[in-house]
Amino acid sequence: MSATASSRRTVGLVVVTCALLTLSPGPALAAAPEPVDTAGTDAAEHAAAEAEATDLPAAAADPDGASEPTAAPVPPVPDPQPEPEDAQTPGEIVADVEAPDAGQLAMLRVPAAPTKALPSILDRHPGMQYTVSCDPVNRPGVVAFAGLLTTHYGKTRHHMSRACKAGDRSQHYDGRALDWTLNAYDAGDKAIGDSVNAWLTANNGAIAKRFGLMYIIWNRKIWYVHRPGAWEAYSGPSPHTDHIHFSFTWDGAMKRTSWWTSVPVATPDQGTCRVYTGQYAPRYSGRRTSPCPTTSPAPPSPYPVYLPGAVHSNIATAQASLGLTGPAVDGVFGSATLSALLAHQRRLGLPVTGVLDNATWLSLDAVKPKPPFAQIVASRDVTADGRADVVAVDSVGRLHVYPGAGNGGFSRVRPFGLGWRDMQVHAPGDWDGDKVSDLVAVDASGVLWLYPGDGRGGFGGRERIGHGWTGFRIVPAGDVDGNGTADLLAIDAAQRLWLYPGDGRGGFGARRAAGHGWGGFDLYAAGDMNRDGRADILSIDGAGVLWYYAGRGNGAFSQRVRAGHGWTGFTFASGADFNGDRLNDLLGRDGRGRLWFYSARGPARFAAKVQVGAGW
Repeated sequence: MSATASSRRTVGLVVVTCALLTLSPGPALAAAPEPVDTAGTDAAEHAAAEAEATDLPAAAADPDGASEPTAAPVPPVPDPQPEPEDAQTPGEIVADVEAPDAGQLAMLRVPAAPTKALPSILDRHPGMQYTVSCDPVNRPGVVAFAGLLTTHYGKTRHHMSRACKAGDRSQHYDGRALDWTLNAYDAGDKAIGDSVNAWLTANNGAIAKRFGLMYIIWNRKIWYVHRPGAWEAYSGPSPHTDHIHFSFTWDGAMKRTSWWTSVPVATPDQGTCRVYTGQYAPRYSGRRTSPCPTTSPAPPSPYPVYLPGAVHSNIATAQASLGLTGPAVDGVFGSATLSALLAHQRRLGLPVTGVLDNATWLSLDAVKPKPPFAQIVASRDVTADGRADVVAVDSVGRLHVYPGAGNGGFSRVRPFGLGWRDMQVHAPGDWDGDKVSDLVAVDASGVLWLYPGDGRGGFGGRERIGHGWTGFRIVPAGDVDGNGTADLLAIDAAQRLWLYPGDGRGGFGARRAAGHGWGGFDLYAAGDMNRDGRADILSIDGAGVLWYYAGRGNGAFSQRVRAGHGWTGFTFASGADFNGDRLNDLLGRDGRGRLWFYSARGPARFAAKVQVGAGW
């Protein structure tokens, strides 16, 4: 072999290209890199180790300046990628990385390799585990391995996870990689690097398996645990002469292997799986031993994909939809946006990818209210901030929460879930005794369900609490019987009024008759309008006359008092104090979709109405 060829074998350039990262409703509950080296060189770093047929999304295409995700969607356009030179087949076999002999090690002051008592059985190795998620968190096994090397050998410069980049699949992007800074042109550093690699790869990679390593790249060579026979030629924009790259399995990254536990891995952790074809997988959330599905559905929308760190006007649209306000709506995918995105994905049951992906875009489009609203319900406080809120079901059956601002208005809407079109929704306050406001709803078959509030504007898993409620008009009237728990009033098909006393645990006591002849009346909760400590009610008759009924505190009401007229043409929500004056107010929607606030001033008396919304 010529001197040139020999030199190429030792210092030759290595190519590692990276394949493009391409990346439910009854009512459903919502549903300059450091160190200074070439260790962070982009998409070409790991293709020889990581080539795979299924890609993740490339950088988002600019949808012609569209600022709304409802604009004509533009699918992500993959960046051109060279074909990996040795994607699935071994590369040219080159001379193994050999440790210096004892004399050289002594002369160069290279410590002997670490040792410890280990079990006789090796860890089971899963083979290559490709990067399919964007989750750059330093994993405990990588941190521990870095600590072992840097402490034992005194070479402390290294780095692990880094911000995701579209078109790259490095394990740095899911926290399973370490770059340890060593200079292959420095005799001492090279001796350390060669010694470490010889220790890890000896005996078909026995020690490498105990750390859960997948492959190593050093000085223009690459070595795989799953084909450990020899080092292979590696050529690419980063020759890895200024650092050693280590990639880990999920068990290795999570510090579950026998070097750390003294118990060999018998059933490997398979990591996280894609939910949609070509999309980023959810962030790692725990050990999973079953293989990923071999097929997955197509993504539910063609919207562009944006990674943390991206800057675009579309991101500002997403930020506003996620509830960010003011300077936080800046079009920059930073930490605040990531936190809001992760919370949104968890709340709606989406794949928790931490990426503004196709499924998330669709949900943001879906969460926009679609007026006119079929139901507008006042709630005492489902967000647990001390202010009354509004729960509304839009024209396509989506449930939304409008947090009260404490002045009769509302802050940004919070989406909750789908499938509420055929539900009659009511907000009785705290129905189950946990100090958090809840919802109750009757479905199309007459079953009554409790949706316990979570105190954050959402609701937990529903509980069946009754049946046979078809044909009843329900009013969550507060504590009508004076026992300290919320009650329901209901008018049956015979126009009789019944009291269903709440038991404070999510159920009812025996119902009691509370009146008759209620045909042609719309009944509303009024709270304590005369400040005598008892719950009152209001009604509007067919002629638009407003009537006030003072509660007696025992489930009955005093003789009605006429309180006004001209109350026709409105849909009202009642039973909550929207301005903090301890009197329950009214919200009314007129025939043009305008929302009006009526601030209570005493028994069935209200201040002049104030418009607080439009398009309802």
